[in-house]
Amino acid sequence: MTEDAALPGQLESLQWWLERPVLGPHEAACLLAGFLPPPSIEKRRDRSFGAWLPGRKPLDHALEMWADIVELDISRIESILRDAKDPHDQSPQAYLSLGAKRHFKPPWLDAARTHAGCLSLLPEELLTTPPAESPLQISNREKAQKRWEHDDKLVLMNGAGRDEFERLRAGGFEGCTGKSGSIIVIRVARVVLEAVRAAEPDPKFHPSPRTAERYVKKWLADHKSDNAGALSDNAGACVAK
Repeated sequence: MTEDAALPGQLESLQWWLERPVLGPHEAACLLAGFLPPPSIEKRRDRSFGAWLPGRKPLDHALEMWADIVELDISRIESILRDAKDPHDQSPQAYLSLGAKRHFKPPWLDAARTHAGCLSLLPEELLTTPPAESPLQISNREKAQKRWEHDDKLVLMNGAGRDEFERLRAGGFEGCTGKSGSIIVIRVARVVLEAVRAAEPDPKFHPSPRTAERYVKKWLADHKSDNAGALSDNAGACVAK
């Protein structure tokens, strides 16, 4: 399916369905799949879903196959909704919340965020879902990920550099602390850089001291966060006792 901008009347039709006090599981499944429910029981004999919503668009060159795929998608979602053990009412918002818990993000969600009428009818579980990334954001993220995985300097820092950091941490950062026992980032970064240089003698692959310091700060913050989580778990265990 391909994404497309909202057409006139699509979001108003969606709003009409979201304002209904009660939905059936099939109607809710249609909305979660990105389609309006069928307009009448009679028309369901031919097709079990109505018009497409923003984020879904018919494949005009293979319409019959497309309709079969949509039918299967809606049927799968409907089965999940019917089998759900979570107690809830039959409102559209309850079904959308249940769908969010099952990781269903309606294809029309980002368009609905821009429509005041629809936005006011969305449950909190959907509002906390981050908007879809733009093509530029996706491209930048993929470039950053590729650089993170293949840039020689970063590979060295996350390999030999991180290993040296963990060795220092296991030893209480001996030689890298002040009189009060606080960790001196510059000293840790210097030792980490020495380990990187030993692993790769070619200077062109060596990160700058400032880059090494940024990594050390991040690793220290990650370690502090992990410790906080462990303390929280321990505290919870003590309370439970």
